[in-house]
Amino acid sequence: MTIDNTDQGKVAFHDRRMNRFIAGVLSSLFPGIGHLVLKQRFEALVWISTTCLMLVVSYFWRPWKDPIYIFVVFWIFLLLFIASGCDAVWRKRPLEARKISYLFSLVLILISCYSSIFLMQRVWYLNGYRSFSVPTSSMENTIRKDESIIADMHVFSERSPVRGEAVIMLNDSTFTVKRIIAIEGDTISSKGGVVWLNGKELIEPYVIHIETTPEPWMMNFGAITLKPGEYFLMGDNRDVSLDSRSNQVGVKRKESIVGKPLYVVHSSYYERIGTILH
Repeated sequence: MTIDNTDQGKVAFHDRRMNRFIAGVLSSLFPGIGHLVLKQRFEALVWISTTCLMLVVSYFWRPWKDPIYIFVVFWIFLLLFIASGCDAVWRKRPLEARKISYLFSLVLILISCYSSIFLMQRVWYLNGYRSFSVPTSSMENTIRKDESIIADMHVFSERSPVRGEAVIMLNDSTFTVKRIIAIEGDTISSKGGVVWLNGKELIEPYVIHIETTPEPWMMNFGAITLKPGEYFLMGDNRDVSLDSRSNQVGVKRKESIVGKPLYVVHSSYYERIGTILH
């Protein structure tokens, strides 16, 4: 049995087109990898080098502290992944590439989105950044219930927490967001819900009260003088927050303060996305 040249040509055409499919998917997963399938070594080197350079710059530049920078970096990575996948498929527009559908183009874009986000998350994690969903209202109105935030988990390896700063606290095995009200050497007390720090009434513009009859321990405590390395933390929504006023939490050591919330990354209130947290 013999195969005529037409059939051989069709088989070769379909093989080349399949190679283009595979190359496009691989280069959408990581720029340049698919070009190696097509034996385009120079192009592969360019794409891989560019991506690695972006990763190194992102790691040392640490743009995640600002929501504007993270938005810009995300789009750079996304466009890089999409461009690489498309370049692997359509470079020099060979005949087999013209038959590739718009549906496959959409698939490449979706793969690029997933891959770029996954890679950025790995870089975030290595840089000490993490995302958290806040399930309670204890820090309203600073952080609202069910909002997601980005936090820097390395910042306090470089410096100590300061009074008035919102922080991520580890209580038992649970991460919570609270505000530092008093630091080592301070004496803190509360009378009728008014906090006194070192003998002076503390002005707290971030505090809200929503309950008409809060628990007595929320309104009155102290005076407590903090030892070296101790911190007194409270939630901004004073009438619902479980914090250092409670015996279940108490004062915390520096080792329990593990991160600093930076900004809101997701919220049902769209105008709050990107809000810097103080």
